[in-house]
Amino acid sequence: MKNEPTMQQNNSNGENHTAKTVISYLEANANQLDKQTVVKLDHARERAISALVARKQGVAATGTNGTQVLSVLGDFIGHHRPLMFAALVLGSVLIALLLSQKFTAQNETEQGDAFLLASDLPPEAYLDKGFDVWLKRK
Repeated sequence: MKNEPTMQQNNSNGENHTAKTVISYLEANANQLDKQTVVKLDHARERAISALVARKQGVAATGTNGTQVLSVLGDFIGHHRPLMFAALVLGSVLIALLLSQKFTAQNETEQGDAFLLASDLPPEAYLDKGFDVWLKRK
């Protein structure tokens, strides 16, 4: 177990060394670039930053362009996939519960009607106000 932090330190030191090497190569070669290339790179950098800022402010700007709105929505769903899956399952369960209650209520109504028709008393007896009083006494 003591070797694990040492291995992580070695990986970190190796990554730092690699990063420093890359930086030194970039700096050495950047000094050799001509002025026209440097200007083009500056313009490209500014366009990239402007595009990033526009994308971050995109919710207000994308109201007119539906494809960008769908892109933002797709990114949100992609980043929150477990949450969206849970919402989908919960919604499905809720819809199934509501539908089952609807069909169960119909069956109870039909069974109630069948009970009234099959009972020994005529249906008028259930409409009589005195019948409720009689039931309460029993």
